[in-house]
Amino acid sequence: MSVPLRRRITRLLASMVCAAAVGGLLPATAYAAVEPLQDYVPVSSTKVSEDLDENWSFSTHTPYWSVLAVQPSSGQDSYTDVGFDGTGFVRSAPNGVTGVNFVAIDSNAGRRPFGPYFGRAIPGGAPRYTIMLAQGADIVGAGSTSITWGGGRFVTVRDIYLTAGQLATVTVNPADIAYLFASDPADSSTWVQPRDLASARTSGGRMRYTAVRAGWHGLVLVNRRGVGTSTVRISVS
Repeated sequence: MSVPLRRRITRLLASMVCAAAVGGLLPATAYAAVEPLQDYVPVSSTKVSEDLDENWSFSTHTPYWSVLAVQPSSGQDSYTDVGFDGTGFVRSAPNGVTGVNFVAIDSNAGRRPFGPYFGRAIPGGAPRYTIMLAQGADIVGAGSTSITWGGGRFVTVRDIYLTAGQLATVTVNPADIAYLFASDPADSSTWVQPRDLASARTSGGRMRYTAVRAGWHGLVLVNRRGVGTSTVRISVS
């Protein structure tokens, strides 16, 4: 049996286990995650069944924000779940939202501890999609930052520190889109957030956000143009 065929059969069997868990036939801890994801290594996949989701695994290991993102085939929609603690999950966005979809995780001190997660990819329409983990490892501040894309990467994340009351203005190419996430150390529900719960997002290439509390915020940039380099400009007052 060829390696690709064995891989597809393994994914199909694991997806069946996951589907049973969702349906209440198995406890939540039985969620299967058979394909491990590496930091900033996009993986393209074709759904093995129209009736079953696909399952992935990853772990956080840096004290930054991270993102699990899916990019569907052109004009199609895909969304993803991020599961944790064996019982809960956060869904990126409702079905029907086209373009890149993602869930953001805050692993800064006092937020989510390092550990394993499972991800489910749920493509709609066309079964082809790309999934990737963007594990945070860099910070940005006021000024201009150049971001180099490569290897099929379509999303990246940077941490930016803001104090309470500071106003951050972020500018990117209007064809791209950026999101800013904030979390509350006293509210664990803010430590894992879907895309559409971002505190701010660019419109026409620009966004402004006044920090509610001091802390590390997650700046997520989506490369919608497929270019090799992007520039992010930030002013803080």
